[in-house]
Amino acid sequence: MTTPQINRTAVSIPGDPGHLDVLRLVVRNACARRGASLDQIDDSALAVHEAGLALIEAGAEGIDMEFDGASELTVFVSTPLKVTLRPDESMSFRIIEALTEGYDIESTDDATTIRLRLRIAA
Repeated sequence: MTTPQINRTAVSIPGDPGHLDVLRLVVRNACARRGASLDQIDDSALAVHEAGLALIEAGAEGIDMEFDGASELTVFVSTPLKVTLRPDESMSFRIIEALTEGYDIESTDDATTIRLRLRIAA
């Protein structure tokens, strides 16, 4: 049996909560291809959803997501806009913290990115 080749993946959606299912579906597929358990797949999809929701609630008009890696999965959920996130006051970040190995926020004058380190050990 051959191992499937896993390439870098990128997805862009409008800044509308109704489109977050696209991010969830792509992450579910990526985790499944990496041998994650069903619980890890569900946790990863929810964490990505919450990261996208946090950006949209902060004013993002569009969301970009990209990731790569075969044995571990780091997901970058970003918007090409500087938005203010308040992790200490947000339920989304409490959920992200519970479901991931950790997260970081990077904000520059022209982008805000949430980096998620997902649990996908086979």
